[in-house]
Amino acid sequence: MKNKNNNENDDPQSEKKLNAMGIRKGYIGCEKGILQMVYERGFYRPGMVCKPTPASKKKHEKDGTSPDWTMYTEEVLANCPDFRKEKKELEDLWEREGHILVPSVKGHPELAGEGVEYAWGISKRYYRKHNDRIPTHQMANVIAALSQVKLSNIWALCRRTRDLMRAYVHLEAEVNSGSHTGGLSFHLIEDCRRMMKIY
Repeated sequence: MKNKNNNENDDPQSEKKLNAMGIRKGYIGCEKGILQMVYERGFYRPGMVCKPTPASKKKHEKDGTSPDWTMYTEEVLANCPDFRKEKKELEDLWEREGHILVPSVKGHPELAGEGVEYAWGISKRYYRKHNDRIPTHQMANVIAALSQVKLSNIWALCRRTRDLMRAYVHLEAEVNSGSHTGGLSFHLIEDCRRMMKIY
């Protein structure tokens, strides 16, 4: 049975207003929804939604306008300092076990792990080329594709990933010092990677 939290405002009019907005408040032991958290922080605005729909994204792209991010609950909470500093569940689990979790950079698969995305690429290319599309052969096809990643490949891919990491650090230092003002093109990053490979 759910118990009402007595330390919150129990005004019946306030309760009706919240229920009309789809927000139920004042229950101990229940998970809060994202809309509830936004409301409690004073950021609620009528008509708020969780995130932009594909249709609204297309409309903004077509009109050349940017969306009003204050109308999206995920964006509003993502900008709250306590949400920014909150540890991920996986990170918390690893730290409780006495390990350190260093996540890869988002949006840069070329820097993930020790070249793991390149290794997946080798196996996927082989799988697509040699897959006979017979369901009973699926496991054998996957094992054959994964066996294409040799130890020598892994060493080379690890080195490539480390070279790219050093290249990004070098380019970031140049941008921060003001010695590089242009954009970061693919060719510039590859040239920098080759230069880092020398060291």
